[in-house]
Amino acid sequence: MIRGHDDLPGLKQPVTKREQASFLRLKYPVLIPLLLLGCALITGRAAFSGEDLFPGLTLIGVSTIPLCSSIALVAGISGILTSIVGIIEYIDRQSIRAAMFPESKEQKPC
Repeated sequence: MIRGHDDLPGLKQPVTKREQASFLRLKYPVLIPLLLLGCALITGRAAFSGEDLFPGLTLIGVSTIPLCSSIALVAGISGILTSIVGIIEYIDRQSIRAAMFPESKEQKPC
């Protein structure tokens, strides 16, 4: 196959990573970690009053404390890791911009 001539009509071009990212994640990068940490706090609180919140589970003999605690633990760890990854991506984007547009310290001749 000849390079440059493999563009067939009807086939989509490959999607870049930037286009695959969610619109909300790009516009509000703090939203997902806060949502996960909020869910962790809510389910952690529900672990202590789970018998009142989930009477169906109490009727069949399932304790709600381990269930809610494990969901809170997973959501909390996910929120922390997501925020760490967001910070690393922010730092990486700043270093790419600095590498692409270096500022010259010497004077340009007029």
